Amino acid sequence: MLYLNDFESDFQKTTGGLVFEDGRTFQFVYQNGEISYEEEKK
Repeated sequence: MLYLNDFESDFQKTTGGLVFEDGRTFQFVYQNGEISYEEEKK
């Protein structure tokens, strides 16, 4: 599942995350044409 964080996003950046069926989750930031991401630790 892909989700966006409207409360953290603005015109310069978009934040959100991915949740996979196996339970892994990743947070991402899209800014200036680049995506940075990291896996959440459980």
